[in-house]
Amino acid sequence: MTTYDGGHATAAISGAVALNIADQAVASELKNVTVTDAAHVQNIAQKDGALVAAGLGLAATKKNNEGQSAFDATGAFSINEATNAVDATIKDSTIAAENGVSNIAYDSDTQVAGGANVAFVKSGKTSVGIGASAAVNDVHNDIDATLTGSTVTAADGTVLNHAAENLTQIVAAVGVAATTGGTTGVAIDASLASNNAENALGATISNSTLTAGRVDNAAYDADDIAKPFDQIIENNSVNATGSAYLDNATNNAATNGRDAAKTGDMTDRDYDVDLSSHGSTKQITAALSVSAATESGGVAGAGAAAIGTLQNTMDAVINTSTIDAKRVASQAKSDAVAVDVAAGVSVTGGTLSGAGSVAAQYTSDKTRAFLSNSQVTADDVTVTADSGNVDVTVAGQAGFGQNGLGLAVAFHHLGNTTGAYLVGSDVTAKTADGVAVTVTGTNHDTVVSVGAGVTGGETAAVNGSIGINQGNDDAEAIIDATTDKATGTKRRTNIKKARKLLAKAEDSSTKVAVAGAAVVGAGVAVNYDNTDSTAHVAGGTIAAKTVRVEAETKDKILNVGLGGTGAAYAGVTGSLGVNILGGHTRAAISDTALTGKTAGGATITSDGNVIVAAQRDGSIDNLAGVAAGSGLGASVGASVGGNVIATEVTADIDDAATSVNATGGTAETVSDRL
Repeated sequence: MTTYDGGHATAAISGAVALNIADQAVASELKNVTVTDAAHVQNIAQKDGALVAAGLGLAATKKNNEGQSAFDATGAFSINEATNAVDATIKDSTIAAENGVSNIAYDSDTQVAGGANVAFVKSGKTSVGIGASAAVNDVHNDIDATLTGSTVTAADGTVLNHAAENLTQIVAAVGVAATTGGTTGVAIDASLASNNAENALGATISNSTLTAGRVDNAAYDADDIAKPFDQIIENNSVNATGSAYLDNATNNAATNGRDAAKTGDMTDRDYDVDLSSHGSTKQITAALSVSAATESGGVAGAGAAAIGTLQNTMDAVINTSTIDAKRVASQAKSDAVAVDVAAGVSVTGGTLSGAGSVAAQYTSDKTRAFLSNSQVTADDVTVTADSGNVDVTVAGQAGFGQNGLGLAVAFHHLGNTTGAYLVGSDVTAKTADGVAVTVTGTNHDTVVSVGAGVTGGETAAVNGSIGINQGNDDAEAIIDATTDKATGTKRRTNIKKARKLLAKAEDSSTKVAVAGAAVVGAGVAVNYDNTDSTAHVAGGTIAAKTVRVEAETKDKILNVGLGGTGAAYAGVTGSLGVNILGGHTRAAISDTALTGKTAGGATITSDGNVIVAAQRDGSIDNLAGVAAGSGLGASVGASVGGNVIATEVTADIDDAATSVNATGGTAETVSDRL
């Protein structure tokens, strides 16, 4: 801290910076090798690590002379920056291992960043205290498990190709600015906490010939990866798991609903968010700013922002390969928790108090599983993508003074796709019982945004709270053809001797927006959901005992907009709650792919039933309310709640080149409720 004393004025300035930058690569490779008569072959690329950055800024001044002024400024900045590449590769090799071959790439990282500042001024005349804190985590991971150009024989064993991650990001920024003792005081504090994660996971089997009991190809969030550095961090009194934040978010009134079946209240559906059962990847962002100016001529301002960005691409790909196994699976799974909390508090005995907070989460995930351009002989073929992320943002503010201003904003943007794709491949049964083929894209994400604030003023007070969820969580299950880029030749998907075929896309997400404002102000809560659920068989030849192509949307939407006022003379309050729903729920068998290109004709033959079903049956709860009261004057309150629904639900068997021939099996009823 640097202090300057000029006789009539004193200044204290301090700052702290903590910075970590890491760029690491881990690789394990088997290339051009021949292995015979082995029991088990393992190729593992593993990275474990932790980055911890903490900055503390402190400035304090005390002046008893009534003619003197004082100025304090302090800042604290903490940054963790990491770039990681983890690669496990088996390439151009021939391996015979009776019990199996494992090729695994995984990363388990922890980032903790904290910034705190304190500015305190006591002066006889004019006091100014300014503080700022910023804490940032930024990580870019590229995790690849690749098996390519190889021949692997594993008898009844498993060929396992996995790319996995277990990432924890925790960031907290806290600041306090206070002035007292003089005639005029200005206290201003700002805090910024930011987490950014961009992860690319790829599990790829290509140009290979595999013979095994089981082929397991997967890219996913993993909760069973050891994190040895976490205990070291915990031993130094730093929370490396974020358990306290997760517990608070779970117990938040907006996320801890009750069971409608028990209460009989239709607005009290089961919207519980249990964060303990989710989250291999955890991203926790918290910011708090407090300002206080006790002087009669005091001004206090506090602002806090918690910003989280999560952009994951998880691709499980089997391409251009020949596989003979009892079970073949290509699977992608996303299971992350993101919690963003921001709060601003300002108090003054003087003219103006202002407090604001923003909590925002941007999530753009691609969770995809592919089986393409391959020949597969098996008893069971599964191509599945599953997303079960939980995102919670909470923004709060409180301000008190002669005049008060307050704003709290909680915002989510979603741009997610969860898809399973069986394209340009030949699948046939290994035994007379037939092959079961399952292609499913399932989304059951949960998103909660809560904005709440209270502002009090002897003369005037204005307060606003906003909670917004916006975007899409698309689910896809596609069986289609591929096109050779060089020749333009289409390769259709052919499925023979199947005992069953299921192509199913399902969205069962939950979205909750809550906004509450007290005194003079408004609460605005908005859910905007434009999610598509698409199950589509486009072209190809399928022979199966039963064929089911299903698209389901059974989302749960809750919107709560509340306003309240209580004033000595007059009060005005309002609330707005709006749900805007769009999107298309579509199940189809046709010759035209989603791209609009023809797939070469769809031919379906079944000695049972062929069912194409699209259903939408979600629940929508919308609450908008106000409470208004005043002692001497008038109080006015208004609330508006509404739903705008522009959704489409279609089930099609279409196009002249499409042929469906089913002899019929046991009668089945498709319910109009899911």
